[in-house]
Amino acid sequence: MKIVCQKCKRVLGVQSPYNDESEIPAKCPECFDKEKEAASKPQPMPNPGERVDIEFDGGYKGYLTVASYGTEKLSFSDIIVSGKKISCSKSQRDQFIDYLEMIEKDSVEVTYLFSTSIIMPPSERRKSKKTVEPKKNIAQSVNYNCTVVLPKYHVVAMFDNVAERMEKILNVICKCIVKAEKPDRKSA
Repeated sequence: MKIVCQKCKRVLGVQSPYNDESEIPAKCPECFDKEKEAASKPQPMPNPGERVDIEFDGGYKGYLTVASYGTEKLSFSDIIVSGKKISCSKSQRDQFIDYLEMIEKDSVEVTYLFSTSIIMPPSERRKSKKTVEPKKNIAQSVNYNCTVVLPKYHVVAMFDNVAERMEKILNVICKCIVKAEKPDRKSA
């Protein structure tokens, strides 16, 4: 059996049975390094109304879009599974699995919040001492959603990951609130 690079088709080696002419897919070090370098480069983000196709490590293909242009704006705790928006929390896990079981296909389309960028307007410095009404500097955020078709078991793992992440965020917020409400012992 021949061991052949999937990308460049170079024969990397052979293994028994030696009289079998079938091929075993692999990657040569050069092709692996090229893929690794391409993956480390920043990916272009789509403009409103556009979509950018991406490929994940597992071979799954998806695309990025700007939220509100084709997909709705999602929070950190939301995913859209086969068109239904779902809020991920540990208390909702059983209902989510029931929903997945109702879907006949083995794979489902999932949309999740991929990233968020916040555009801060430049600050305006006053050149004169006259009292001038300040312009409202409102920060704008752009949410990028990713849509991909995944097997159901990946979607359950994604749900669990989002639910766990939200629980951690809520714990940090609660700790900050408790810390802010405690009186400072030095000033007492």
